[in-house]
Amino acid sequence: MGYRGGPGPQVRAGGPPKRYESKEETNEQKKTSNALLNIYRLFKDGKYDEALKAAMEYRTSQSRSNFRKIYEMIIRTLEPIRRGKNIDDGVKNKILLELTKIDITIEYQKNRGVLEEDIADSLKGALAEVRSYLKDNKFDDARKATEALELALNAVLAYQITKNK
Repeated sequence: MGYRGGPGPQVRAGGPPKRYESKEETNEQKKTSNALLNIYRLFKDGKYDEALKAAMEYRTSQSRSNFRKIYEMIIRTLEPIRRGKNIDDGVKNKILLELTKIDITIEYQKNRGVLEEDIADSLKGALAEVRSYLKDNKFDDARKATEALELALNAVLAYQITKNK
């Protein structure tokens, strides 16, 4: 026969077990997460002063060199949309493919710890919007989103990331 006795469940006085205490931290992190995405959306909505203020208040320890690599990939890929020229299906498909590659690269860099999670998730969210507009042939919306993303990237680069040399 096996052992059937033993002490009952142990309850710690003074609150929930330790493993539940991290939930509050997670909720607090969610309040500040995707700040770059919020800056992008403010620019997209034409709230330029609010977007610049948010960029100035944004805090990151992201290194400039790692951010610049992704920045340049994004800007180079979105250039045909930003220029405003008509985009045929061949060019559109090439841009969609490049945006997908950038998304994969961002996720990889995030998992390696090269890109901060907030920046990576924000970039992926903004790029998903651009991809969605392109897929639906909403080129004016894609152009507006592209311009907003470029403004957000430039603002964060200028106000925050260049400080982190």
